[in-house]
Amino acid sequence: MSAGHTYCTDLARSGVPLVTASRLMGHSSVELTAKIYTHVDQSMTLGAAAQLNAFYRTAADTPTDAPETVITPRNPNPIP
Repeated sequence: MSAGHTYCTDLARSGVPLVTASRLMGHSSVELTAKIYTHVDQSMTLGAAAQLNAFYRTAADTPTDAPETVITPRNPNPIP
């Protein structure tokens, strides 16, 4: 992986929004950043699922006696 790919992937891992990463990379479009430079790995996929689970657990409109909703990634394998 090149330095640019590593830099952009590390921005994504640290939670930097894609639009911001695209601007930091000097790209003309967010699509370029998303398609070519950002590599999603298993830890990022699982982290996103964990964030969504936390959101569902703390949602104000969810009754406290409701069963827990657990979201799992459809493809837990890293995206090359």
